[in-house]
Amino acid sequence: MSGTPGFVRTSQAWYGAIALGPCAERVCIAMYGAQQPRRGELVVEWRALDERPELRVSQDGWDLLARDFSGLLRHMVRLDSPVNPDEFCAMLLRLGFADRTIERKPANVEALPRLR
Repeated sequence: MSGTPGFVRTSQAWYGAIALGPCAERVCIAMYGAQQPRRGELVVEWRALDERPELRVSQDGWDLLARDFSGLLRHMVRLDSPVNPDEFCAMLLRLGFADRTIERKPANVEALPRLR
């Protein structure tokens, strides 16, 4: 799977208000390519902004987890205290990840389905 690494910060996305659920913040990391759809993602969640972030990997994210994110891992290991979402996203940008967050609702989207 080729592509470029990117992330979406859920709280800043146009759909963020209903997508966060019990989380204070969520950052989704994926590989984005022009020729193929995104497959798999790593999710970093903060249940409360003063807590440590948690890494979640779903079934289709294992391939992505096996990629060389050694720069990100080295930075995370060096931290003495929990990283907050602003710091984490700034770190991703410094490491060459693209911010793929869409902040404005696309014109062709009428509404999101209601959550039950």
